[in-house]
Amino acid sequence: MSAIIFSIKRILLIPLVLPIYLVIKLRHILFNLEILLSEKPEEIRTIAVGNLSFGGTGKTPMVQLLIQLLSSEYQIAVLSRGYGRTTKGFRIVEPEDDYQDVGDEPLLIKQNFPDVPVAVCEDRLEGIRKLKGMYPDLNLIILDDALQHRKVHPDVSVLLTTWDKPYFSDCLFPAGTLRDLKERAKNVDVTVITKTPADASIQRKKALQSIHSKYSGSPVFFCTFINTIAALPHPTHQKVAVVSTIANPDQMVQSVRLLGFCVKKIYRFKDHQTIDPAKWIEILEYCMRFNLFCIVTQKEKVKLPKELYQAYRHLIGILEIEFVIENKTEFINIIKKKLML
Repeated sequence: MSAIIFSIKRILLIPLVLPIYLVIKLRHILFNLEILLSEKPEEIRTIAVGNLSFGGTGKTPMVQLLIQLLSSEYQIAVLSRGYGRTTKGFRIVEPEDDYQDVGDEPLLIKQNFPDVPVAVCEDRLEGIRKLKGMYPDLNLIILDDALQHRKVHPDVSVLLTTWDKPYFSDCLFPAGTLRDLKERAKNVDVTVITKTPADASIQRKKALQSIHSKYSGSPVFFCTFINTIAALPHPTHQKVAVVSTIANPDQMVQSVRLLGFCVKKIYRFKDHQTIDPAKWIEILEYCMRFNLFCIVTQKEKVKLPKELYQAYRHLIGILEIEFVIENKTEFINIIKKKLML
């Protein structure tokens, strides 16, 4: 019944899609005709990581994987818009920053890779120029969530889409979750289908590759997320509360359950939403009162005030995600080859 209701809602929303489609289409036409200009940064290579939908595809884990795979050969920096931050303009991210000043995902990346320069700036070209000026030895900048930022023409574009809702099976907002046109897939160099089940069949993979080939000539790689929970003992059906500020909280909850935990309470917040200290205390006191562990991802952990984390750390488990990509050597070799052109 819920599927039927969803389909009816999508049909009713289709008339609202047309004006959005026309605006996005016109913008791409203006860039294609060079009425609006794209610039390829000089003396430095760039990789754009992004998607065609509203979040939840694994951009941050992909950025971190690229850092791991390329840092032995390149001096890398990361540049993000810093979505959700309260500040404006260019800013270097430091590990001790408040996430509200720099954005939760840039702060997460910086804390995981303290030796890698991370910056936020709405204007990607300005951000690239300032990073290069501050760090003359840089030769590669990874642009987080940058496929829609056509003012920058990157050396490599990596498109992420999910197994359950690939871009070619989705619709433009508000009838679906796409924020860009499906045809944009033809301009990317590599496509990664994330959240692929570990037991996914070869037949299903080939079917997805076949449909993708109608939109893009880019090679397809499949990626599985392996989840573990740090700072908690091995689960024996322990009772937990889950706190989520990610785009797809249902998948987080499912991952926690698959690890053997019994989810008794779910706190759902919007993607990137701020959680104030009073709310954190309410959540953690609830967990203490009902003898629950509190499960968060690294994205929520950077939002947790340090003093609260220290006070309640015996209750808190971190859901960590390992980004496992099939044919990883082939994947990174394609990217390296593009960077050398």
